[in-house]
Amino acid sequence: MQSIKDFITVIRSANPAATLLAALALLGLIIKATILNQIAAPWPSLHDLGIVADSILASIVASYAFYILVVHLKDERDKRTLAQYIDRHTNKLIGHCKSQLSDISKVSGLALDLQNVDLVSVTQAFAKIDPNSKAPLVLGRHLQAANWLQYFNHYRTRSGESFAKLISQIIFLEPEHVRLLANIDDCSFFGTTPLLAEIGVRNKDLTAFDSEFMKYCEACRSLSLYQELRATKDAVQNRRCESR
Repeated sequence: MQSIKDFITVIRSANPAATLLAALALLGLIIKATILNQIAAPWPSLHDLGIVADSILASIVASYAFYILVVHLKDERDKRTLAQYIDRHTNKLIGHCKSQLSDISKVSGLALDLQNVDLVSVTQAFAKIDPNSKAPLVLGRHLQAANWLQYFNHYRTRSGESFAKLISQIIFLEPEHVRLLANIDDCSFFGTTPLLAEIGVRNKDLTAFDSEFMKYCEACRSLSLYQELRATKDAVQNRRCESR
């Protein structure tokens, strides 16, 4: 019984157009074998045409079987194998943003969380932080305290590493997933931090970066919502497969 459920699951996850074409070809073969072949062909050419039709329909069914057994099953196994890897690095990207919000909250005394953060709260928090003050991060062998621009650049680097690992598996990512990842990687907030972390700034607070940081938070929030919806969708699909 379980093998039948697994077979149905595999067929349902295959390319719908290919499955439909193979089903129609198989139906055509059955109709021809049980009905049309019982009728004598009025012309020899029709008999020859029937043989050609048999070959075409059989080749479609055989090609579909090859696709399922050799191509699709391998893709499904690869997806299952990489699913945890993809989730882990996607959640790391989201976690980097949450960690920054948590540290900013502790220093500023204002509660910020990814789900509800807005520009007003970011501006208020950034107004309380000197970019040249010590951030909750140490760098290098000598454990030198990082300032806030170095702190943000550190998370830019870590996020870039996770992004690169995810994009290396792009063939296993949904287009929406890729779009949301690209939105984070393209954030202008990250584009400015390497240079500013190197040369420093004279600003007395971080408010000059509030709107760009907020865009980064919004991109991470969208990715977080996508992850939640995908997890819910997968859970529902798994329950349906188990109930069949």
